[in-house]
Amino acid sequence: MLLNKAVSKGSRRAMVFLAEMYMSGEEIPRDVQKGIRYFTRAANAGDVYAMNRLAIST
Repeated sequence: MLLNKAVSKGSRRAMVFLAEMYMSGEEIPRDVQKGIRYFTRAANAGDVYAMNRLAIST
């Protein structure tokens, strides 16, 4: 998947997009744990939106 490649290169936007996909189950099977994992990676990289989503999700 192209998103995984972008995530491996450190794209915070790709991490957030993939996290949203896992959380909602759109285009891929729903997996809340993976969604939280990708939000956490993005938040640790400084993404404010991901930080907010983690605060809401947990």
